Amino acid sequence: MTNQPTLSIALPCHSFDKFPRKLSANNAAGLLKCWTTLWHPSLIELSNARPDIWSLDSISQATASSENTKCVVSVPSFVVKDFDQLVDDGSNNCIAFRDSVDVTRAHAVDMLLQRLAPKPIPGSDKQSTLLDAKRETSSTNDSNLDSLAMDFFALGYGWLQVRLMTLHVRYSTNLDNDVFDSVLIQAASAWNQQDHKTASEKLTRCFDLLLEEKNNYYSVDPELIDLVLAEPSTIDSKLDPQLSSGHPINLLCSGRTVEHIKNAMPETCDKMKARLADGLLTVVGGIERELPSSLIPLESQLRQFRIGGRTFESVLENQPKTFARRQFGLTSMTPGFLEQLDYEGACHMTFDGGTLPDVHGSSMRWVGEDAQTIPALSGIPLDANNSRPFLDLGIQIAKQIDDEHVSTVVFAHWPGRYCETYQDLIRITKYGPLLGDFVGLDDYFQAAYDPGYGEPFTAEQYECDWLARAVERKIVDPISRFMNYWKLHYSVSECRSLMTVLAFATDHQDSDFARSLSEWKTNIERIESSVDSLVDFSDVDAHPDQLVVNNEAAIDSLRAEMAGHGADLVKDQAKETAEPSKAGCVVNLSSVSRISHQRDGSIFEVPAMGWVSVAAPQPSTKKRVPGGPPVDDGLTLRNEFFQIMVDPESGGIRSLQSYDHRQTQASQRLSVRISANNQKAVYADMRADRVFVNRVSNTESQVVSTGHLTNPTTNERLCSFTQTLSLRRQDRFAKLLIQLSDVTDLPASSQHYICSRLAWHDESAPIFYGSSETRSPSTNAWIEAPTYVRVEQPNHAITLLTNGIPWHRRSTRNLLDSVLVVSNERQREFQFGIGIDCPNDLSAAMRLFVPPRHFDSQAKPFQTDGWLFHFSSKSIVSVFADPILKDFQIVGVRWRLLETQGRRGKLKITCPFEVAEAERMMFDGRSTGSLPFDGRVVEIDFTRNEYFEVCIYSSPSTN
Repeated sequence: MTNQPTLSIALPCHSFDKFPRKLSANNAAGLLKCWTTLWHPSLIELSNARPDIWSLDSISQATASSENTKCVVSVPSFVVKDFDQLVDDGSNNCIAFRDSVDVTRAHAVDMLLQRLAPKPIPGSDKQSTLLDAKRETSSTNDSNLDSLAMDFFALGYGWLQVRLMTLHVRYSTNLDNDVFDSVLIQAASAWNQQDHKTASEKLTRCFDLLLEEKNNYYSVDPELIDLVLAEPSTIDSKLDPQLSSGHPINLLCSGRTVEHIKNAMPETCDKMKARLADGLLTVVGGIERELPSSLIPLESQLRQFRIGGRTFESVLENQPKTFARRQFGLTSMTPGFLEQLDYEGACHMTFDGGTLPDVHGSSMRWVGEDAQTIPALSGIPLDANNSRPFLDLGIQIAKQIDDEHVSTVVFAHWPGRYCETYQDLIRITKYGPLLGDFVGLDDYFQAAYDPGYGEPFTAEQYECDWLARAVERKIVDPISRFMNYWKLHYSVSECRSLMTVLAFATDHQDSDFARSLSEWKTNIERIESSVDSLVDFSDVDAHPDQLVVNNEAAIDSLRAEMAGHGADLVKDQAKETAEPSKAGCVVNLSSVSRISHQRDGSIFEVPAMGWVSVAAPQPSTKKRVPGGPPVDDGLTLRNEFFQIMVDPESGGIRSLQSYDHRQTQASQRLSVRISANNQKAVYADMRADRVFVNRVSNTESQVVSTGHLTNPTTNERLCSFTQTLSLRRQDRFAKLLIQLSDVTDLPASSQHYICSRLAWHDESAPIFYGSSETRSPSTNAWIEAPTYVRVEQPNHAITLLTNGIPWHRRSTRNLLDSVLVVSNERQREFQFGIGIDCPNDLSAAMRLFVPPRHFDSQAKPFQTDGWLFHFSSKSIVSVFADPILKDFQIVGVRWRLLETQGRRGKLKITCPFEVAEAERMMFDGRSTGSLPFDGRVVEIDFTRNEYFEVCIYSSPSTN
């Protein structure tokens, strides 16, 4: 009789103390495959012992041994060179299996069993028959292996992780190896005799012994999260087996993905409903489209939550209670949305790049810039399709328990795409919480410890290089699509405000007008959804031009229809004051007062949510034409707030100055950032060919510069430009219109671009910017500011209104590049605003997008001016206004307001009607309580950067 073979894995170490843990994904997969293969019950019974490590020294010992003992050794591919004499099919007693990518565990078992078969000798028929029977149990595919045999693989992985956990963290082990080995051999023997009941019982005992060993040091049961990422392009039949699995899974998907499943895979949709009912499926997500949140307005973000919620409810009869995003898009304002939409928890993690703020611990209370909070699970999710993190999973769990006294591990993967070690982990959980239990995220947050405190994060701590991604993906018009998006957004928002003005300024309280309001709301929602698709990075329109044109036409048509119902704004109920053809009014649909400039040089101060008649020739009481000198004085433009000088050589802005400090506050010029490999970037020179003054009126002048940008190294012309700087009386902002032509091809790199460069004198000046629409400080090199950038210098603050241009880069401490053109950008015309000491940057940015609107009418003006709603705080801006309808009657108004200066305070809203009731609302429709009011005035307390909703109801007597 031959001695029983030993089972070993060839590694460059003598014991598990030096077990290799820092390997690539492929090498890690090979190592774990070689190790768990040796735990097949047929091999365990033949060896009558559990596997161990085979080091280099073991080779010479086995070769020199005179005993007829075979050594079964599996050799991972990354150590083959070190064990070359072992895989030489040798002159020793070793039976070596050399791993390769295309060999499965079942195939490896089959190869080893064939190598172990003895030569037929008299009296050995019984042994040969036994080996033949064992070979029949193996297959070339793991999926065809006996399920219980695969549980032995899982046991091997569990034993390894517990050994690593105890040795690497506690330096000792209390496991009774003799007892464990005895039970293991009994389990293998029972399996080979096809006594699966006994084999299962013995396997359970083995897992229990390992659990006792683990609990000696770590009595905490880790929580494992199986997070399946779903997109319309990745959903296929592989999702069904996971839905049928016996452990809880979490499906992260958007509303669009759920709609796709419903339409393309109705049976899968039904199965999802069934799993939701029995608690084995948790749907995570909640938004309709995963748009780049930091680059879109707050209203658009809220709209995606609301539409997504309706989609989930309609398709699955279930709304997510845990929020997560696959595409990067978390912001410092996300907790406020989640708290007001009644979410129970959130995943504060990224699955496709980007940078999140550092968080200590996996469980936290996520605090937004508006001080609203929500429980969140943080950390780096593990890729379930990558074997590398599974090498030392036990050690990671142990360290987490040491640091936090709890352990939570998130495994993320696409449907049906995970490594075989992950399958082993799932099998382990059938026998107990050795390495943890799988849980649903909803259940996790219901039971999770809430620390009750948290640290607020700022907007700049959430970074994602959207520009680099857009350039890499060759997205058409990556910059101008955001410019068009913001303009369209505020145009639609203007329609909502106009609808509110008409509802309360005109005598349209009948049901027919209310029906018109309802139709307008429906049209606005349809336009908003179409506009959002312009910046959907998961489904970007290759040619956005027609989409922009169609939406502009729809908005113009809607605005014209509304204006047709607004005749009462300019209706003559007193006497004729103008010729019918010249009657009209200027309407300010903003929540702050604004200056309106007319073509004849006249200037109007238009009240917030109000209007001023412009009937000629008799002037309005609010109309004034300032006297004094013209705005221009050579190449210098002046108004009441500052003066701005153009450089005759470059054509850029040489100096922006206030009148109380003659020091230059800022300057500007155009350039091209030329980035070469392994070389320092250089900037092109701006050279003017002609600079001249164009006087538009006594209250407005322009300085026009034409010229070209040249490479300072080669003197090559890179593009031509026309830059028009205009300034008007009573305006805090000079407008800068940039037109480019003859642009040379740019390389596909986000580091090579045409830009407008803003410079200021104080290098230590803090910078604040409009992250989406909220004010946030910035210290990063890249700034995502589609609304404004503000430089707070000691004497004066400089504000750059970016007009939808999203990306800006601080090339030095006092230089800001506003990126205009990169590869694949077709837009050649850009507009900025630049000014000093703006009282409200966001309001000014909104005015640049949508100035006060002039409406012509054949009617005569009823009154010279008027207003509807007055907001007492200049830091509050209305971002949403909507009449409240009930039974086709206008009963009140709904506002969504935003604090823009980072201050706390009290707001008083004065209404055009007697207030019957006022309440503050959550975004999901829940009331948080009544607001105090007195007659027509409602009082509201607000905190910094707060985005909130208010409903004000009118008294029936004033309807």
